Amino acid sequence: MHSKRVNLTTLVSLKNTDTGLLQEYQKHCNIEIKNHEIDTYRYFIEFLNKLDVYSSTKAYGLFLDYKIPGLNKEFDIIKISDDFLLNIEVKLKDKSINEMKDQLVKNKYYLDKTKYTQIYLFSYKSDTNTLYKLDDNGNMLDVSTESEIIELLNSKDDDNSTVDDLLSPSDYLISPFNNTEKFISGSYLLTQSQKKIKEHLLEKLNSEKAVMLFGRPGTGKSLVLYDIVKDCLIQEIKFDVLHCAKLNDGHFELNNHGYNITPLKNINNIFSSTNNILFVDEVQRLKPKQIETIISEYNGKIIFSGDPEQTLGGNEVGVKLKEIVKLHNIYNVQLKSKVRNNESLAEFVLGLMNKNHIIDPKHQIDKNAISLEFFTNDREAENYMNQLTNDGHFEVLSLPGSIRKTDLYTPYNHFIKNAYSVIGQEFDNIATLIGENIKYNNDNGRLYSEGTYYSSSKSLFQNLTRSRKKIKLIIVNNIDVFKRALELIR
Repeated sequence: MHSKRVNLTTLVSLKNTDTGLLQEYQKHCNIEIKNHEIDTYRYFIEFLNKLDVYSSTKAYGLFLDYKIPGLNKEFDIIKISDDFLLNIEVKLKDKSINEMKDQLVKNKYYLDKTKYTQIYLFSYKSDTNTLYKLDDNGNMLDVSTESEIIELLNSKDDDNSTVDDLLSPSDYLISPFNNTEKFISGSYLLTQSQKKIKEHLLEKLNSEKAVMLFGRPGTGKSLVLYDIVKDCLIQEIKFDVLHCAKLNDGHFELNNHGYNITPLKNINNIFSSTNNILFVDEVQRLKPKQIETIISEYNGKIIFSGDPEQTLGGNEVGVKLKEIVKLHNIYNVQLKSKVRNNESLAEFVLGLMNKNHIIDPKHQIDKNAISLEFFTNDREAENYMNQLTNDGHFEVLSLPGSIRKTDLYTPYNHFIKNAYSVIGQEFDNIATLIGENIKYNNDNGRLYSEGTYYSSSKSLFQNLTRSRKKIKLIIVNNIDVFKRALELIR
């Protein structure tokens, strides 16, 4: 549901008149504001009226209680004008000036990512009836007697812009591998849950040999892991990083800045290291014996990170990872809140991977975010994938074929990016290949595959969960999957 502009006076009037209508109005505006918060808005309106007794202040056309999807980041009031953004936070009590300042500084970080160069940030404290402004130098100024806030509120709204378009989650979600420059420069923030998880891991690592970070796609586990690596780099703590797959361009760039990342093929180099700490990313890709060797042979501390569901081959530890963690009594935490969370895409992926999945009516699939292509032979599909790669609008992802013997996907091995090479990465738009060996199980409705060295169905899931915004399916001779995809977006 999209956010709607709200009239503060209407909100306050309904609260004082009819609570039933208030609930309906809030539902219509896609907001959920508690009664004591509405009282704070009433105090704010009264403050504005006293500030300018000669004219009425425009208290409508505002976006209230806006949360950036997946980030748990909330703004009390946002006004979008043709030339500027206005953000006002309203506080009832129990907030110090420094706490109010910290919030406005964080708000500025998010609003700075928009197209606007003029951003005004205020905080109103109702218990003292005081209005503060964060100036360009980061100072909190008491502007309780100044009329600037009136002028800003009374200015014309930009009716063509909405807060949903303005504050897209993809503008703030970075990957250390796909947004490497931003990561290195520190142009990102961890969410509150990520910060807490990081603190718990480091606290436990003081007394434990090893700790484990679990996280599904989109929870930011690699960002949390590499944020700790960055801390070690800054503090000059000697470390090793083992990436349990091929290194991508982001890894090579990080290595240029001292991140000391080793690919899986060089895992034996890790065992002779005398460094203080080892970071193991995508640990589910290892064989059980390799994990046992790391635990027994590495001299320093160890932080593992991975998702047991994200495997490609049958000899990988995968879901057995939790058994190893339990066997060695390894402290583990789970990142649960998704920050890369396009609910529409998530529903499509769930529905495609399982034909029995019932779509959540709260997260209807956006048909404009999904496109389908069907081919009857590899040559046509390859030509299309080459054209799509040259166009540059989609990251074209193949499914990995065997290099030891010819299988269904071997002809596509010349495509550099596949499920094996993009582990841990994310892209705005992906196009993924789907061959005829991927089928629905008649008993449980789930996709499975056969006849290839790497699991094609698991590789497909890996590819699909790399996307932030759009998915294109390149289907070759697979009528059942095409029918199901068409059914989902019809």
